[in-house]
Amino acid sequence: MNLPRILIELLVILFALCWIYYSWIFMRNPKRNTPEGNVIVSPANGKISKIVKVGKKDTSNITIEKGLLGKIKMQTQEVGKDATLISIVMNPLNVHFQRSPCDATVLAVKHAPGKFLNAVKGAENMQAALENEHTEILLQTKYGKMKVIQIAGFLCRRIETFVTKGHKLKKGETIGVIKLGSQVTLILPAKLKINVKEGQAVVDGETILAMPDAS
Repeated sequence: MNLPRILIELLVILFALCWIYYSWIFMRNPKRNTPEGNVIVSPANGKISKIVKVGKKDTSNITIEKGLLGKIKMQTQEVGKDATLISIVMNPLNVHFQRSPCDATVLAVKHAPGKFLNAVKGAENMQAALENEHTEILLQTKYGKMKVIQIAGFLCRRIETFVTKGHKLKKGETIGVIKLGSQVTLILPAKLKINVKEGQAVVDGETILAMPDAS
């Protein structure tokens, strides 16, 4: 038995499978049927892991946990004194492109590279906490300010953001991609009525996350 030849053939097959996954599955960006009207659509494809109401006393710094390892700290006061955070986790089979939740103008784009931070006080018990790479996209909309946060994974940290300050966006327009990861958080004005629940699967550019409260 020629083991080196078999090994080479297995490596070729593995490479081909990886190429097919990356090109045809992971990097696909299908056309979406974005609903019209006064609705806010999901910026990502995946499952809602957390919906959190944030009050005016909490708006200085909010920590978003990211799986077993990692977290990010971000500010919500740019959106308003009261806000709602909706976090969407993506698995390897989800579409990894992000879309604008509604018509908007980009006010700012802020990127933070991943890094390790000292998480425990006292030199005798030093531990490190991972801060994941992330990009915050601040939007001005007719509903108020919103923020889309792209959060990369622990091992494969690669975020691409396609928009810059001043960019005019249409609802459902592609705004970026997270390669081989991982999570997207949308921060909305608290006055909007949430239309989804934790654990629900959502489709980027199609699923309605929120709408104006008619009451």
